[in-house]
Amino acid sequence: MRVIAVAAALLGLYSVAGAGQGGATADTTTGAPKPDPTAYEHNTSTTIDATPGTLQFDVVSVKPSASNSARPAGIGPRFLVFVRGSTLYGTNATLEQMIFYAYRIFTLRSGTVMHFGGPEWIRSKRYDIVAKAAGPASLAEMRMMARNMLSERFRLVVHVEDLPTDVYVLEAGKNGPKFAKSNEPPDYIMPALHGGLGSKSTTMDALAEDLALWYVGRPVLNQTGLVGRYKLRIEFAPFRADDWSAMSGGPAIESQAQRPGSDLPDIFDAIQRQLGLKLTARRMPLPTVILDHAEPPTEN
Repeated sequence: MRVIAVAAALLGLYSVAGAGQGGATADTTTGAPKPDPTAYEHNTSTTIDATPGTLQFDVVSVKPSASNSARPAGIGPRFLVFVRGSTLYGTNATLEQMIFYAYRIFTLRSGTVMHFGGPEWIRSKRYDIVAKAAGPASLAEMRMMARNMLSERFRLVVHVEDLPTDVYVLEAGKNGPKFAKSNEPPDYIMPALHGGLGSKSTTMDALAEDLALWYVGRPVLNQTGLVGRYKLRIEFAPFRADDWSAMSGGPAIESQAQRPGSDLPDIFDAIQRQLGLKLTARRMPLPTVILDHAEPPTEN
């Protein structure tokens, strides 16, 4: 049974997975609507229930994907998993990525991670999934319906254990933060391969999640004690294709300092110097979703 770094599996993400409900614009490549950056869902629990539950979607379509669009070297295919209104979209998504959505894998304070066994198709075969609820539903209810859908259509069975996990803890530095509060509407944190990230209005939970998903290759737990929304931007040495490849199955990237042609600091140093925060490596027990069984999906 091997550990899959969820950050790696999410390297193909084009928009924030499962981030919001409400109005959305159309994706010009896939035709699916994009998630709304003004609506965020943050998970504050420290436990996770693996039970699929009884909530069900009214209509579900699962088809092999025809939109396996190419991405730069070292980065996986583009995909979308999100909710708009009462509909869950999984576009060009693997079963693994759908499980990430349904069980909130590797996100925020829960720091949930996942152990995977099973055949390679769980990570390689891609699907277009549209699942519609009969009426209005909260994001938590949509996730419960997603679990039930995966149980029925993919015969998915999982259980949860607390297992020792390598994490980073995001903490305030000794001199306090170097960024200001924001009164702007919620805004995405924009990752950039050229070396930097920023947001007009984001939370420390969202920053921790972004660092975990895109940059450091392991869960990041927010222990800054900072509440509310903030405007922030940092610059750091750009990633190379082999850095992304390392994250897609290798250890976390500990340093980017030795980067030819770049005078920028690595992301760890940038967070400390430019934001007044710090990332501290620790090992602690976290809820871990373990895959017990899965089958290729049943037909519509």
